[in-house]
Amino acid sequence: FTVNAQREDALEVPAVFSRLRFWRSTPVAALPLPVAGLATSSPVRYVSNKGVLGHEWNEDVDNGFRPAGNIRLSRTEVDSVQYLMDHGGTFDVGSACHHMTLYRASSSALVFN
Repeated sequence: FTVNAQREDALEVPAVFSRLRFWRSTPVAALPLPVAGLATSSPVRYVSNKGVLGHEWNEDVDNGFRPAGNIRLSRTEVDSVQYLMDHGGTFDVGSACHHMTLYRASSSALVFN
């Protein structure tokens, strides 16, 4: 994990992800796509109930070990979280970006992270 915080944040799904098959028949699928060149006061997104992102979670870091075909399904930016700064025990307050991801394993199973 990279975030270790006693928080209960909502999961956010920006409209750019709304056309993915995963979101079919959900409120996310009904989000209007952003119009290029049109400025809006706030981005169009679906926001889940609080508590979907809980105590510990990872960031989707491209470190050379991501599974083939891994795609992002959401994007949630959170400020002022207890953030792991090294490989084990040094924490500081920072910002983090959570992505729910999906890929198909060699066994054909769908794997969520």
